[in-house]
Amino acid sequence: MSCKPSDLRSIGLNVIGGAVVAFLSYCYIVILRRFRQWTLKRILGADFDREGKYHIAFASFLLPPFRDQQGKIISHPYVKTQLPQGSGRQPASAGFSIANPVSGGEVRGIAYLAELFGKSRVCAPLLIPDNEIASKLDISFIALGGPLSNLKSEDTFGNSSNTLVILKDHQFVNPSTQQPVIQLVPRAELDYGVILRLSPRQHGSRTWIVCAGIDEWGTSASAWYLAYKWRYLFWHVMRGRRRDFAAIIRVRRGQDESAEIIWSDRK
Repeated sequence: MSCKPSDLRSIGLNVIGGAVVAFLSYCYIVILRRFRQWTLKRILGADFDREGKYHIAFASFLLPPFRDQQGKIISHPYVKTQLPQGSGRQPASAGFSIANPVSGGEVRGIAYLAELFGKSRVCAPLLIPDNEIASKLDISFIALGGPLSNLKSEDTFGNSSNTLVILKDHQFVNPSTQQPVIQLVPRAELDYGVILRLSPRQHGSRTWIVCAGIDEWGTSASAWYLAYKWRYLFWHVMRGRRRDFAAIIRVRRGQDESAEIIWSDRK
C-alpha cells in the first residue's frame, strides 16, 4: 500500500510540529527555571547559587542543672510529651539527656527552608548553631529566632545598615525613632513575626536574613512565608532596585500556613 504525496507531507508537518512544540516546551521550562533562580537570588543574595555557601543559623540553648529534693543533679531531665487522654497509648516515663535543646519553632523553620533550598537545586545550606559562627560576619545566612536567643539575629538587627525594624520588648520598633512601626493586636490565638533582609554595611556582597517571632509560632511562620511566599516578597516588597526589606507577618498559633503580611518597608 503506497502513500500519497499529500499524506507524506501531512506526516512530515505533524512530526515537525511535534518537534517545535517539544522544543518550545523545553525552552519555556528552562526560561521559567532561570527566572525563578534569578528572582530567588534577588531575595536571598548572590550566595544563593551552586557556587555559593549559605548558612541556616539556629539558636543554641543550654539547660541549667536540675536537682532533685536531695540536691543531686538530675542527669536526664527531659521526658516525652504526653499524648491526649483516651488515645490508648502513653510514652514511657524514662528521662532523656539533651546537651543543646532546639526550639520546636526553629525546627519547623529549618524544615521549610530546607525544602526551599532542595527544590531550587542550589547549594546545600549549612545547618549550624549560632554560637559556632558568632564571630563570622563575611558570610550569608538565615537566622531563626530573635536577638535575645540567636547571636546572628542580634548581629543583623544591630547592624548599622538596618534602618527598617528591630525587635524590642515584644514590639517591632523603628531603629531611629524607637517607636513601634505597627500596633499589634494582643490576642491569645495570634502571634507575630518579622522577615528582615539586609546587606551588612561591612560586607555588601553578603546577605543576612532573620526570621524571628514574638513567640515560637511567629518564628516558624516567618520562615514558612519566606520559603513558600517568596514570590510575594519579590513583587510586592522588593520593587525596583531596592534590596533590603522588612515584612511583619501575623499568624494563628499552630497554623504556620495562615501567615500573612500586615506591614512592610524597604530601602
